[in-house]
Amino acid sequence: MTPRRDDLAALARAAQPVYAELERDAQTASLITAIRELKATTPAPPTAPPTDCAHDPPAAQGRHISPSTLNGTYRWRLTKAGAIAVGDENDPELDEADGDVFTMTLRGGKWLLQGGATGTYQIIGNRLIFDWPQVASTLTLQFARRDNGDLGVKPVLPMDRGDRWVWASAPWRRIGPPIRDIP
Repeated sequence: MTPRRDDLAALARAAQPVYAELERDAQTASLITAIRELKATTPAPPTAPPTDCAHDPPAAQGRHISPSTLNGTYRWRLTKAGAIAVGDENDPELDEADGDVFTMTLRGGKWLLQGGATGTYQIIGNRLIFDWPQVASTLTLQFARRDNGDLGVKPVLPMDRGDRWVWASAPWRRIGPPIRDIP
């Protein structure tokens, strides 16, 4: 909520006796003057947060679909073109990770990403919602299942650019059924 001018003026008036007391000390007075000068020459912050800022994604709408609908093992490859497509072409890890292949297993509401990361997922409408407890994060992807079982995925913003690149810069190719149990 943006404060009204009257509210800001009232706050400045209420703080004035505190400033007067602090400015009795010469060193503190000079520091307050320097802070005021810095404030006068510093551009105002943006009025709206960047779209990448972390906040809750829009609520998924639609009916809950059984997570086992997408049971399978999927793979996708990170590419420079994928990074550019999601606006992450300046990531310092791009050259190092270009060509990496990710493998994801989905089974009955649980997921396992190569390397051992696990969590739960649900499907609401055309959204695939991943709960990732190891990093206290939730990622939401819009998906479309193709006739061959592959998944076309798009990030639901807001989402960190790096996550957009890793999770949603390429289609997920279905390579078979779930290959193992998920803890």
